[in-house]
Amino acid sequence: MQHTFSTALLAAGLFFAGSVSGATVILDQDFDSPVGWQEVVVPVAANDASQQQVNDLYGAQTPGVTYAQTATVETLLITGSKAFGTGYDDPTGEAGDYLLGMLAGGDLLGIAFDIGSATSFTMNIDITSIDINGAGGPFNPAGGRESEFQFSLFDNPGGTASTGIGASLDSVMATTTLSAAEVVDFTTVSYVFDASGVTNGNVILQVDLVGSTLFEYAGFDNLQITVVPLPGAVWLFLSALAGLVGLRARTL
Repeated sequence: MQHTFSTALLAAGLFFAGSVSGATVILDQDFDSPVGWQEVVVPVAANDASQQQVNDLYGAQTPGVTYAQTATVETLLITGSKAFGTGYDDPTGEAGDYLLGMLAGGDLLGIAFDIGSATSFTMNIDITSIDINGAGGPFNPAGGRESEFQFSLFDNPGGTASTGIGASLDSVMATTTLSAAEVVDFTTVSYVFDASGVTNGNVILQVDLVGSTLFEYAGFDNLQITVVPLPGAVWLFLSALAGLVGLRARTL
């Protein structure tokens, strides 16, 4: 199923999830400690960004979690001073030192992990409109744009990290706010994924910037994945609430 992000529904789901004991944190990644980060040096106007592989920078930090990507997924230095000649602006400080940026029309990030015997897990992630001014950019208007992310869950019985393969289990769409090219303005996406169709516990969570136009740019940060055993009554509640708040769904 594919869902459109609903704040009321997801907040309710997280309230119940947080009240259930036995939660297991699989991933808590703020992307603030990339190993061997090197900024882009071509073109000459360096822009506080690296085009190194996400798995090379972060793959060794969380046992059991592996990243795979299609095309480039940049690691942006938010506390640098080169992007756009002034550096990035993070008014709330929630981005820390780094976040990940990606381009619509080809960039994908797949995150492989094992949820064991669980049939659901909670994702929390911050998304923002942002841009780079090198490596082909800027890509967005100076005033920024609202961009749409798709988070898709795939069955991964082989356990190998990849993008775009495996049976689809669940997905959700979420949209950033409008912010200037160099300004971080996070929207927090919280969603309980239904993984009841998983084969052996291995799944891939894929991040895709869908975008309304080709070569649109945006970023994300502060990714948390938590397995929470939700009672059947909670799922019934969420299903009923979905109808009340107008959650739109369609079969993929």
